[in-house]
Amino acid sequence: MTIHDLDLNDSKVRCGLDALWGSFLVGDECWEWTGHIGEKGYASCFWFLGKGRNPHRLMYELFVGPIPEGYQVDHTCSTRHCVNPAHLEAVTPRENTLRSDALSAKNARKTHCVRGHAFDEDNTYHYRGQRLCRECRRQTWRKHHPPKVRGSS
Repeated sequence: MTIHDLDLNDSKVRCGLDALWGSFLVGDECWEWTGHIGEKGYASCFWFLGKGRNPHRLMYELFVGPIPEGYQVDHTCSTRHCVNPAHLEAVTPRENTLRSDALSAKNARKTHCVRGHAFDEDNTYHYRGQRLCRECRRQTWRKHHPPKVRGSS
């Protein structure tokens, strides 16, 4: 549903849009939601045409278009209560997480291990969902398994 799909002569639609327009402040960049903000900082449920909607998702659908199935609406401005359609983008859950400040996103953005070795194709292996450094593993192995000296008794 986009704004063009709505019957603007329908009083319920007009009433819903009037309520929606009155629920955010248009700033220089972000359009800040003035209704209820949830504990995680997102604009909270807004009733539109008899259905509870997340305001940022509703604004995306009205002004950009349908949200593909399985996609989430990301705030490209990183302001969780922004409802400016120009700041909203439909992305996969993985992309949304990688754009965030979550620990998994921070680790995914790392290009080197804690000892400074590159996380590249030759030096990286995966074990139980973790990305690990081959050079660090070699150094640890050598430290704990020194070469045996032959011929000494």
